[in-house]
Amino acid sequence: MLFITGIPRSGTSLLAHLLDQLPNMVILNEPLEIPHLFEDASLEAFFSAYTTWRKKIASGEALENQCVNNAVVSDTWDDGERRSYIPTVTREDFVLGTKNPLAYLTRLNTIRKVFPGAKIVILVRHPYYAIGSWKKTFLHLRHASIRDSAVFKFADERQQDVLVELAAIEDESARRAGLWNYLATEIKTCADSDMIIRYEDLIADPRPHLQRIYERFFPGTMVEAVQSLATRNEGERHLMSEEERTCIKSMCADAAAWFGYHDL
Repeated sequence: MLFITGIPRSGTSLLAHLLDQLPNMVILNEPLEIPHLFEDASLEAFFSAYTTWRKKIASGEALENQCVNNAVVSDTWDDGERRSYIPTVTREDFVLGTKNPLAYLTRLNTIRKVFPGAKIVILVRHPYYAIGSWKKTFLHLRHASIRDSAVFKFADERQQDVLVELAAIEDESARRAGLWNYLATEIKTCADSDMIIRYEDLIADPRPHLQRIYERFFPGTMVEAVQSLATRNEGERHLMSEEERTCIKSMCADAAAWFGYHDL
């Protein structure tokens, strides 16, 4: 069992796209059922759905996935439409991974408790570029709509106390910065056993990260060379004013430095 999560707009879909191209590695990108399946803290419904997905894949049945031409999309903002998806597997112990940023990130401790053998991969990105991307994409990220988001819906009492304070911040720029810092801090609490990948490192050289994940399931199997993907979009950094960058620095500097981002 593989879970892919992370700060939104940090490459979770890109990683799902890359992993899904590897032999006997199947990734479902944000299954529609996740919000319903995560309402029960026991996650029994999720495990039941996961078992059903595996059976369908093994029998060659079609599933619904965010994909184009049977390939998982690399960016759900560019194309998040769900289409028929029939992956090919050649062994019974194929890997089935699922990706969801906010629901999984909010319930990390629950996932680890209920599925102690699961592998969890977490993506992070420099706050300037992550938040810059938020401003161009989904409305709940653009406006940091905390109370209407999965990050609040699946939060426990401790998390909700923090999120209520964040939601009360009137300034949208400060609220976005506070949300990035909150998510980054949640990740830090689980860093001892989870695999964390920086977006910048993934696009610079995907292969070692794919290899590290693949070997956890298929030891000794090598991943073929993967071409470097892209450079980060400098325009995302320039979408914000000096005041906004100052806000991000004041609210996110400590957490960002923990991930190796020292240039705020």
